[in-house]
Amino acid sequence: MYVLTFNSHQPYVYELARISGLDLLVIDELPGRHQDKWDSAVRALPSNIQLLSLDAVLQAPPACDVLIAHNLTDLSAVQTIDLPKVLLIHSSLEGLLATQTTTSSRDDIHRILQTYIQLKQVMVTGVSTMKAASWGITDCPIIPFTTDTDFFQGYTGTIPKGLRVTTQLISKREVLNLDFFTNLINGFDVQLVGRNRGLDSVIPETPQDLLQLYQSHRFYIHTAAERMEDGYNMASLEAMATGMPIICNQHTSAPIVNGKSGFMSSNVTELQEKMRLLESNLDLARTLGEEARQYVVANHSFDQFEKKWVDVLELAIRRYEKDRT
Repeated sequence: MYVLTFNSHQPYVYELARISGLDLLVIDELPGRHQDKWDSAVRALPSNIQLLSLDAVLQAPPACDVLIAHNLTDLSAVQTIDLPKVLLIHSSLEGLLATQTTTSSRDDIHRILQTYIQLKQVMVTGVSTMKAASWGITDCPIIPFTTDTDFFQGYTGTIPKGLRVTTQLISKREVLNLDFFTNLINGFDVQLVGRNRGLDSVIPETPQDLLQLYQSHRFYIHTAAERMEDGYNMASLEAMATGMPIICNQHTSAPIVNGKSGFMSSNVTELQEKMRLLESNLDLARTLGEEARQYVVANHSFDQFEKKWVDVLELAIRRYEKDRT
C-alpha cells in the first residue's frame, strides 16, 4: 500500500513506516513548520520512505492508495488531490487555541470541521479519545501512540538527575503546565532535551544519543494540563520503555500507577520529596522503571498500533471507492 503523508510529526511518521506492507511518500520541507525537513538526528530515514516537496506533489500527484494528514493545514494543502483521506488528530483543540491566535470560537471550529470532513469525505482518527472529542469527534477509531521497545531499553540510571524531552516548551506554556514544571524542578538538576529556544536544552545528534540520555538519567518528568494534553506523549513512552520511572502532575490519563511505576501528585512539595528519594535510591528507580516499561510493552505495543492502522486505511479506501460508484 502506498501512503502519501506529511513530515508533520516525524517520530510518528517513523512508526507508520514500520507497518508491514506500507511504502510512504512523505511531503517534506514544509513552509512555516517548526521542523521543516526530515531530521536524521531524531530518526534515521527508513528505506520505505521517499521524501517529496509539496510543489512536486501538487504538480504531479503520485500514484498512492491513501493519504494521511496530521492536521487541518495538511488537509488544506492537498485538497485538490483525489485520494482517500485520513485526518489523524494529534493535538487537542483547547491546546491549539492556547498556542495560536484565532477569532473563531470552539463551536465554530467544530461546525467547520464537521462540514469539511463530510464534504471532502475525510475519515478521522485520533491518538486519544480526549483529543478527538475536543474537536467534536466522538465516534472515530482511536490509535494510541506506540514506540520501539526493542530500541528503547537498557536503563542504567547512573546519573542521579531528572530528564525531560520536549520542543517549544515556552510557547506551549499552558499545554505543558510550564508553571508547575518550573516550580517542581526548582533546586533540582534536570536536563532539558530538544529544540527549546532561549532555554538550556541539549539537542541530540543521533537517535542513539537520545537513547543514552534516557538510559543514564535517573527519572523522567512529564507535566501537562488536563484539558489540553494527555498525561503522556511519545517522549514519555520512550522514557518508560527504556525503563525510567516517571514523575508527573496529577492527570486522569497518565499511565502511571503512583508508587509502582513512578510518582504522580498535584502537590509540588510531595513530588519533590519523591524526586529526592529517586536521586538517592537507584534500586527503587530501577524497580519502578521496570514496571513502567512493562506497561508500555503491554498497552502500547506495535502489533496493536499496526493492526489498527491497517484497519483504518483499508476502511478509508473502501468508503472512498463506495462513494465513487
